[in-house]
Amino acid sequence: MAKNGVTAAELAEDVNDAILRLTGRRGEVGEHTVWRWLAGENQWPHERQRAALEQVTGCTAEALGFVRRGARVSPPAHEEDPLRRRTFLAAAGAAAAIGTGPPQRVGTADVDRLERWTR
Repeated sequence: MAKNGVTAAELAEDVNDAILRLTGRRGEVGEHTVWRWLAGENQWPHERQRAALEQVTGCTAEALGFVRRGARVSPPAHEEDPLRRRTFLAAAGAAAAIGTGPPQRVGTADVDRLERWTR
């Protein structure tokens, strides 16, 4: 958009015009939809919208940064290990479960079992 000096509203209109040419019915893409595409909230637009975007921009949907549904995307290098996240969530869940029940005693064996479980 910046390269061609087009606003989100103008891109939405261009996409709607392209949908009209492709299907005979004007599209309903709005500025909000374009912002959702840019924010990555919608990673794979509807088929008509993709075809219209490709026609308007001259680029494939993938080249525009969209990701097919079900496609595996490599996580960024700086993202934490998912196993650590699961371990944290499991430990937090166990701690929450302990705090919600009636008062009970926790012994060394319980702590050892929890530590083995979260490794």
